[in-house]
Amino acid sequence: MRAYDLAKSLCPNGRPNYLAAFAAGDALLAEKRIDRPLRLAHFLAQVFHESDGLTVTVESGRYTAQNLADMWDRKVWRRYFASREAMIAMAAQCRIDGGERLFSIVYGGRMGNGDAATGDGWRYRGRGLLQTTGKDAYRRCGALCGADFVAEPDLVLDPRYALVPAAAEWAEGGCNAAADRDDLEAVTRVVNGGTIGLASRARWLTRVKRAMAIG
Repeated sequence: MRAYDLAKSLCPNGRPNYLAAFAAGDALLAEKRIDRPLRLAHFLAQVFHESDGLTVTVESGRYTAQNLADMWDRKVWRRYFASREAMIAMAAQCRIDGGERLFSIVYGGRMGNGDAATGDGWRYRGRGLLQTTGKDAYRRCGALCGADFVAEPDLVLDPRYALVPAAAEWAEGGCNAAADRDDLEAVTRVVNGGTIGLASRARWLTRVKRAMAIG
């Protein structure tokens, strides 16, 4: 079964740009050797989780106080705030600017981004099928596509390019080998840098496998 057919079936509310990317993506997936059933199943499970069923284009920064408290308790972004209370207080700013200040802080000064004052953390926040994040990643993926993602970050979402960063990240991270072992946690650690959302990724994997009649 084609990736496009699975995407269309399992993500009925999928964005047209994503579906168009999959419709034209067979050659790319074959090039990256995402062409065996388990490999495709794991790839799609990660993509569908990260994009919430192909509906999310740009990382949301509308964190609530509870969201930020949970992040602190999971030891995420702690180094950017003096205390749990200071991190939770950022929720008020998120209501005002949608997370611009938050992302400028927590993504600033790393991944090729300038410091918080440059706004790079916000400009190069997560976009696309596997949430390409950071100026370095935008530059690298843009080079693969022959497009200037640094100057125009939203090009990551263009149907001509949308699948390329996801497939490249997958291949560069050696995810095919982990998928061959049916090792969801190993794949997730490459894609996510940890295991955030593992339960959701597992549910997507089950759905994709069922649709593909795998095991």
